[in-house]
Amino acid sequence: MKLCCFLLALRFAWCLLPQYGYIHPDEFFQTVEIVAGDVLDVKVLTAWEFNSSRPIRSITVPHLLFSPLFHALRVFNAATPYLVLIIPRVAMTTATMIAECYIGKTATRLGYDASGCHLLLASSYVSLVYLTRTFSNSVEYLLFALLLHQCVHNRSAFTVSLLLTLGVFNRPTFVAFACVPVINWLKGSLLNRTLTCLMNGIAMSCVIILCDTLYFTGSISSNFIITPLNFLLYNSQSSNLAEHGVHPLYTHILVNTPLLFGPLALAWLSQGRHDHFLCLSYFIPLLFLSVFPHQEPRFLLPLLIPICIINSGNKRLAIWLTFNALAAILYGHLHQAGVVKSLIQSSEFKGCTHLVYYHTYMPPRHLTLQSKSSSSEAREDSCSSVSVHDLMSSPLPTVQEYLFSIAIKNPLANVYLVAPASLDLGGFITKEKYAFCPHLSTENLPRLNFEKGILNGIYEMFNDMCLKMYEVDVGIRS
Repeated sequence: MKLCCFLLALRFAWCLLPQYGYIHPDEFFQTVEIVAGDVLDVKVLTAWEFNSSRPIRSITVPHLLFSPLFHALRVFNAATPYLVLIIPRVAMTTATMIAECYIGKTATRLGYDASGCHLLLASSYVSLVYLTRTFSNSVEYLLFALLLHQCVHNRSAFTVSLLLTLGVFNRPTFVAFACVPVINWLKGSLLNRTLTCLMNGIAMSCVIILCDTLYFTGSISSNFIITPLNFLLYNSQSSNLAEHGVHPLYTHILVNTPLLFGPLALAWLSQGRHDHFLCLSYFIPLLFLSVFPHQEPRFLLPLLIPICIINSGNKRLAIWLTFNALAAILYGHLHQAGVVKSLIQSSEFKGCTHLVYYHTYMPPRHLTLQSKSSSSEAREDSCSSVSVHDLMSSPLPTVQEYLFSIAIKNPLANVYLVAPASLDLGGFITKEKYAFCPHLSTENLPRLNFEKGILNGIYEMFNDMCLKMYEVDVGIRS
């Protein structure tokens, strides 16, 4: 129990520090980026999922979750890059801890060890890192935890239909996670519960559809925006999925589950008891999601719940704790960590500033807190805005030309190239201004060179684990 309490305190404290590790762009761009733009009136990059012609993400769910938080910051005039980053994370962390209480009650109801389940959940790096972030997948985890509790405890049809509706509009894949608990729950009164759920679900769906339609079109018209339908239509096209990466069908089973759950991915085989309900709640979503060729680890976050309940009696925790400690450091502290640090640092810059990111994850614009009314095209002697540019992994000559064009158009502006220290810039004329360490880019790993000795090689390796901000030499502007 003491270890569990320590881990919960660690999760909350690490959230406040904050965690600078950047897992995936969707932790910002599917939720807080667009909501911050709407509420705080700051410059953002609207993700393609929210395009007004055929959006595949409901705006209602992110606004329900995060809009009140940003409104509070706005009302109290307390919006700073730090608070805008951590307040949604604190909310997610708190919600996750509450959900774990319900998961413990579910484990007890099914005859498993609640304390053992709590310990596994608290010590999982998925809880420490992924579930403190604003992924739609983390929201899916929370809704699944509540739905599982409601179904196991045979609760009302209204609550079940509410969770189902929110889950489907958050991510249509929620159906895969919900099917086993809901089918098991329906057995209690098949006809009555089915009809009640349908009527409640239709009514709730209509409300969300109207809200989405009003947001994306500006009016309630005959062209209703049904985002789950758009999601299914988009993902039914293999050419669309190919744009995001196509993976072998075994990726979830052989790669992503060990990556998320480590030794628990196989430890359940050694458990003496295998509850059919929990096994089906784990394997049916896993197999269903394995049918789709685009497979990422975060798609499986809700599966942490059944796998921790099944393994709640496992007392061999040394390997489990070691695995999670290493993974938490990697994803919570190292991975792409310089991106968020550099954006928060930009709030201290004076005058017109252009940040050009190169070979990094997409920089979330809302962290710069630049008002939509400000413009880098204003008079240079009065401009005080920060403009963020993302060149992804463009060829180096393209980057040079882009920087030159900014410098020529804005002769008095500060122009910075933000890139991993391990990246060879080909002798491009720059001078280092800031270094944000640590920063680990798996696409540009630190260089290993021990020709000058082991200690010197280790020093150079750690020096490469930084994101550096290079000031573009004013000499190129003439």
